[in-house]
Amino acid sequence: MGNLEVERFLNHLAVNRKVSPSTQNQAPCAIIFLYRYVINRHLEDLKYTFTKTPTRLPTVLDQPEVSSLLSHLQGMYRLIARILYGSGLRINEALAW
Repeated sequence: MGNLEVERFLNHLAVNRKVSPSTQNQAPCAIIFLYRYVINRHLEDLKYTFTKTPTRLPTVLDQPEVSSLLSHLQGMYRLIARILYGSGLRINEALAW
């Protein structure tokens, strides 16, 4: 197989098989390793670019949702939740106090 077949296979993985971006990035590395160290043949000028993993934004509560949540808590739990919300601490950081 030459560059054209390798490029077709990599495009097939991305388009038809719809594999994850990390798998799309691992496949050309594995193929290049196979050709270079097992078959002892170098793939020159392979026309394939690495895929970027999409950035995932965290889901956050808006202010009315937080107010509703805090109004249902009482005592120490309400205090801990208010500290977490107001200061941005993680749960383990707030409980360590």
